[in-house]
Amino acid sequence: MTASRALNAPARVSAAVRARVEQACRDLAYQPNRAASALAGARSRLVVAVAPAWEDPAVAALLEGASHALAALGYATVPVRLPAPGHAAGAAALQPWLAYAPDGIVFAGTHPDADMLVRLQQHDLPWTQAGAGPTSAGPIAGAGAGPRAQAIGQCAIAHLHARGYRRVGIVCAQGELGAIERADAALRAMQAHGLAAEPQRVAAASEPPSPELGAALAQALLQTTDCDALFLTHDLLAWGALHHCRQRDPDGVWSGALALVGVHDLPASRWLHPALSSVDTRPQAAGEQAARELIERVEGPARKAHWFDTGCAMAQRQSSQGPGTGSPG
Repeated sequence: MTASRALNAPARVSAAVRARVEQACRDLAYQPNRAASALAGARSRLVVAVAPAWEDPAVAALLEGASHALAALGYATVPVRLPAPGHAAGAAALQPWLAYAPDGIVFAGTHPDADMLVRLQQHDLPWTQAGAGPTSAGPIAGAGAGPRAQAIGQCAIAHLHARGYRRVGIVCAQGELGAIERADAALRAMQAHGLAAEPQRVAAASEPPSPELGAALAQALLQTTDCDALFLTHDLLAWGALHHCRQRDPDGVWSGALALVGVHDLPASRWLHPALSSVDTRPQAAGEQAARELIERVEGPARKAHWFDTGCAMAQRQSSQGPGTGSPG
């Protein structure tokens, strides 16, 4: 029983016991037969991790966190890329994997649409969501983990206000789950701080975020509106906006005359010139917590779905240093 537990749920045994069992497996060239285990235990120990079809480093971190937590609990993860919720091919793309009788589904950076929810209910499959908290786009709140969109918008605007910026523009790619809610929360926070929050200070597009889209939206906004700061709902947008701003005014972003703040604090953001300030949404922690919540529902008694707020924090860098405080380095 101890050896079985070490192989199937390694987080539930001590490190010393796990090491002894792993060494015995190596000595005996033993490979667990997952198919046999599934037949014996009426569980496949397989979790399908559903993610958007477009490439997003923040979603990759969600998947990494979920896979890490699931492996520690003795579950294998199969990543599946699906079109945006509501797309006719979404539920059909998931259908082949349901034939493998997965124990549950993790939605990373996306959510089940109404058609997919019907299929999950038909198969009695528990699911959780990792990333953006419950949003107006989702059919139901569901269970999972991630930061609240309201907190992200408030965090960014509070930071910019404290650094002396007063004319904040918002750049939003609505193709990312939770982006609309972040932008709305930022507008409400601007009003609460007495900052200008006119509609002309918002540039939005329906596509997923990308540096190219960020550059185009920032250019359109800055051509028509006097802004001293930009809040961008994803770091990918901020990368492109920073590139455009450096071409438009090489000294502006270095002197602090124009601030940029992104979301997700992607690893590359700290290596830009100037380094990008960003709201850290802790995606790996969100993925890990969402996976643990799923397995609790798979293995434990039925209980009400919970949403775990994993929080967010401001990573302040040179791109929002304050008006007139910086210089090229």
